[in-house]
Amino acid sequence: MKIHEGDAFEIRISGRDHVDLLHRVASNEVRGLAVGARNEQCLLSAKGKIIVPFALRRENDHVLISGPLELKRTVLETLDRYIFTEDVLLEPLPDVQRESDNDERIEAGRPKWGVDIDEDTIPWEAGMGEYVSTSKGCYTGQETIARIETYGQVARRLMRLTCAAQQPPAIGEVFREGKPVGRITSITSIPRGGLFRAIGMIRREVAEGENVTGEDGREWTATTESSDAHK
Repeated sequence: MKIHEGDAFEIRISGRDHVDLLHRVASNEVRGLAVGARNEQCLLSAKGKIIVPFALRRENDHVLISGPLELKRTVLETLDRYIFTEDVLLEPLPDVQRESDNDERIEAGRPKWGVDIDEDTIPWEAGMGEYVSTSKGCYTGQETIARIETYGQVARRLMRLTCAAQQPPAIGEVFREGKPVGRITSITSIPRGGLFRAIGMIRREVAEGENVTGEDGREWTATTESSDAHK
């Protein structure tokens, strides 16, 4: 599942060592990526949590990366900390402005940075399996990713939910049998087919098709998780 693409930063990264540096610190393949090809990546913390999600496209003598505009400074500062004697140049380019439909991205189950996912999110929780490699070797956060892949499931996952209502339900915690089991983070502004759609980070024990209750007493049905969430 790719995250929502709104306004974005774009950075050109070049220099003799740029491929080796990015391959060492980013979560997905860089060295083996063909010229002209693109993939999804993250910079992760040592605990495997997302610092910056971004798209990467490899060119002949540089790569282009783009991600949520509000993380432009973060990605520049993070990459700069990894540059010691390496020949790597970070060149910010003009920001990319994109029109976006919030209801459409919620209907599609596409999480938005700072709303549905943030720096406390592990990629597997958000169904972002395509953002990480489990085979390319060491990178920051790789040990945590490998443990999850090998030994077990994450405790929570991003899910889509539906609610039959006349007015928009409330964003906030959801409960099962009186116990909190997650939080709804985005809700469509108008119903379609009599249903409001939502995205939420929900504990894994909530099964597909199970009902949970919002803070306002409205009932939600967990309809489907992100298509490539870790299982």
